[in-house]
Amino acid sequence: KFQDQFLDELRKVPIVQVACEKTGLSRNSVYRWRKEDKAFLKKMDDALTEGVALVNTMLKDRSVRTSITKDSFLYFFHFYYAHYVKYETADFQKEIIHNLEKSSTENMYVVAFRGSGKSTMVTTAYPIWAILGKQQKKFCIIFCQTRAQAKQHMMNIRTELEGNDVLKKDLGPFQEESDEWGSFSLVFKKHGARITVASAEQSIRGIRHNEHRPDLIICDDVEDVQSTKTREGRDKTYHWLRGEVIPAGDRNTRLIIVGNLLHEDSLLMRIKDEIAKGKAKGIFKEYPLIDNHGVCLWSGKYKSEKDLEDEKLK
Repeated sequence: KFQDQFLDELRKVPIVQVACEKTGLSRNSVYRWRKEDKAFLKKMDDALTEGVALVNTMLKDRSVRTSITKDSFLYFFHFYYAHYVKYETADFQKEIIHNLEKSSTENMYVVAFRGSGKSTMVTTAYPIWAILGKQQKKFCIIFCQTRAQAKQHMMNIRTELEGNDVLKKDLGPFQEESDEWGSFSLVFKKHGARITVASAEQSIRGIRHNEHRPDLIICDDVEDVQSTKTREGRDKTYHWLRGEVIPAGDRNTRLIIVGNLLHEDSLLMRIKDEIAKGKAKGIFKEYPLIDNHGVCLWSGKYKSEKDLEDEKLK
């Protein structure tokens, strides 16, 4: 049964790692089957051949690739953003991707170590899939702490759109705009959608795209060590979220906040406490580089003690 499921996934995307992620199998199991079972070896090679043919079809035929990637952010990410996948995808990253794709409205809060790839997944790739894929978002607003960071995030998204030919073809032409809020936007007329990047320093009360209020709000590193040093600074960020950000959306707006662990009373840790007490809805996930059992959460990237020490020194 597991073998058949794995082979089905491999025919869709001929990447062993992705097929393993989709079926919950380890690569060790797959390669053991290949070694011990000649019939499976042939079936797997045939599935890979079919998968490669499908990818070639996907590259040529927009309708084929959009039908395959619109339902799965995992497939979307590995197809359009394959150049970002330099190491084996870690379990915690699969969990982030799964939680992003499983609901269009569930709030999500993620504390993860620096260099975990959270911004690439959540801030660079997910807003594009949220527009192109099954969630059909119309107005995504991304908040960073400063205007300089907001400008950098916008540049990252724009560079990806300009340099990624297949993505550019599927998302259609876009135009860049600055508006009265001093934020930066990309407008996708073909989809009636907009991505706006703003800073926590700006007021966005009443912001709209045509008739749409923001239906996806992402806050990425809206705090830093300096802003979390004092109770006053932490209160200011919390009140900004409750008083400015959340009211900008409506009943079905999805709120996603990602950041590093900066303080036990930081914005994300306050929300963790509120969820635990039933005062806020959503899922909270925490991913340290080394977990409570001393296990590295991304062994594909940090293969040795030296790799871990080098990361800590950054």
